[in-house]
Amino acid sequence: MAVGLTYFVLQGLMLAALLYGGARTADAFLAVTLLAVLTFLTFTARAARMGRLTRESAAELAVASLTSILMGGVIWAGTVLGGASLALANLSWIFLVLLVGEFVCLLLGGRRKLAFGVLAWSVGVTLFLNPLGLTRHSTGDLRRQLASFDLDVSELTRWEQAGMLHRALTVAGAETPDMGDVAARVKDAIRSGAKVHPRVWTVSSQMGLLEPSDWQGLALRKSEAYKLDQLRGGINGVLEGKEPRGLSRTTYQQYVLPMLLANQEVDGDLTEEALEALAQTVLSLWPETGDHSALEQASACVGLLDLLGRDDLVNELRPSARQLLVDHWVSGRDLALYGKAGGFTPQPAKFKTSMDGATWDGVDLMARFGAPDSIDLDLLRGHLLHESQGFGTLGDLHAYLKAKSRGALLRLETEFEFPTRSPWERLLGQRLLLGVLLLVVVCVVTAARQPSAAGRRVPR
Repeated sequence: MAVGLTYFVLQGLMLAALLYGGARTADAFLAVTLLAVLTFLTFTARAARMGRLTRESAAELAVASLTSILMGGVIWAGTVLGGASLALANLSWIFLVLLVGEFVCLLLGGRRKLAFGVLAWSVGVTLFLNPLGLTRHSTGDLRRQLASFDLDVSELTRWEQAGMLHRALTVAGAETPDMGDVAARVKDAIRSGAKVHPRVWTVSSQMGLLEPSDWQGLALRKSEAYKLDQLRGGINGVLEGKEPRGLSRTTYQQYVLPMLLANQEVDGDLTEEALEALAQTVLSLWPETGDHSALEQASACVGLLDLLGRDDLVNELRPSARQLLVDHWVSGRDLALYGKAGGFTPQPAKFKTSMDGATWDGVDLMARFGAPDSIDLDLLRGHLLHESQGFGTLGDLHAYLKAKSRGALLRLETEFEFPTRSPWERLLGQRLLLGVLLLVVVCVVTAARQPSAAGRRVPR
C-alpha cells in the first residue's frame, strides 16, 4: 500500500507542478523531490521499527519514488507542459541520474530482468523522444535547416521561418547557405506574372534576393503599381500637411517601401522632403500597447526606418520600444493555464502566454534598444531552450516549427551579454539536480544497507 500511495501521490504532485508552476516549476519540482525523500525515509523508518524492512522492500519503495519523479515530471517536461525554468535545470542530467538510480535499486531488489528492461526502455525513449533536450540551434544547425527548406513561391509555407533563420545567421556573422535556386524561382515568378503572396516579396527583400531590375519588373504589375501610387499619394499628402497614409499596417506588405526606393533610381522623384515625408509615414505606423501584434509592428517600423537610413528617428523610439517590451513580457506572475512564461505575447490583455512570433520580435527589439531591467534574460533563455527542443533525438521532425525559437535563441546567445554569476549562484541554479541526487543517494544507500529477505525471517 505504501508503494502504491507513494507512486500515485508523488506523480500527481509532479503533474500539478507542471500545470500550475509557471516560472517556478523547477522549484515546485524540487519541493516534490524533497517530499519524496522525506516520504521514503518516513516509510522505511516505520518499517524498520516494526522489523519488516528488507532490502527488497526498501528497493521497491525506492523504485516507486524514483519512477514517480521520472514519469510524473521529467518525461513530461519536454512536452508542451514543460517550461523555461525546467529548461535551465539540466534535465538531461536529471533524467540520467534518475535512470541510474532506478536501475541500481531494481538490481538491489533482485529484479534483474526488470532492471535491464528499464535500461532498454530508456534507450528507446532517448532515441525516439528527446529527454536530453537537444535544441539544434547552432549556426551550423540553422544553416542546414534553412538549406533544407523547399521554398515554393506559389506557397506561403516556411517563408517567414526562412527569413528569420537567415536574419539570425546574418547578425551572428555566420555563413548563410546558397540561396541562388530560391532567388531564381522568385525572379521567374516576377517575369511570368505568377500569383505570389506578398510575404514572399518581403522575405525575398530581407534576404537580399532581389536586384533593382527585379524590383522594376515587379512594379509593372497592376497590384504593385497601385500600391506604389498609393504610397506616392500619401507622401504628397504629408507634404501638403495631411495625415500620413499609403503604407499598410500589415507587416508582410513591407516590400512596398524597398520597391519604391529601388524604382527611385529610375523615377528620380523622391526629394529630401519626400524622403522625410516617407519617414513620417513609417512613424505613423508605430504601435501602442493594446494594438494588434504591437511588437511585430514595432520591429517592422525599425526595419523600414533602417532602409531609409534614419538612425536618428530609431533612437528617438527607444523609450517607447522599451515600454512595449515591458508591457508584452510574460513574467509568469499572471499566467494562463498551460501558459508559458519567459517570452513575449502579441496581446498582453488577451493572451497571457508566450508565443514564438512575439518572442522573436521581442528579441529583435531588445537587440536594438537593450533589455529593460524587468526582463529576466535567463528566464527568456530557458523559454527559448524549451521551445527549441526537437521532436526526437534521432531526427528533427518538422524543424521549421521550431525555426522562430531557434533563431531567437541564437540571437540571444550571440547579441546579448549575460551577467556573470557567482559560484553560489551557479550552485543554486543546479538545486533541482542536487535534490534529485539526494533522493537517489538516500534510496540506494538505504536499500543497500538492509539485509536481504532471504537471509532473515520477517515478523508477521
